[in-house]
Amino acid sequence: MKRTVLLFLIALPSLYASEHRGIVRYNELPLPGATIPAARGDTKTAAVSDLQGFYRLPDLADGLWTIRVEMLGFEPIRREITVGHPVSHFNNLGIGTKA
Repeated sequence: MKRTVLLFLIALPSLYASEHRGIVRYNELPLPGATIPAARGDTKTAAVSDLQGFYRLPDLADGLWTIRVEMLGFEPIRREITVGHPVSHFNNLGIGTKA
């Protein structure tokens, strides 16, 4: 049986660097404790979703970033986002359970 986790991604531009915020959900409920690593070339950072499923990645350089969502018991998922783009990003991400 496949479980679904929704990740809502919002990129917010600023003057020198951008902040990326999102929420991780499972069956429309917040999913706390998920690890969200982000990478762009040699630059890496990470966040952990809070009790409401929200996470924040501050001070990301504008450009293409690879965002992953990882949590024990779930297959990790990966998406590429453009940080600093004036359009907000909204992605539905499905995570399958580990066998």
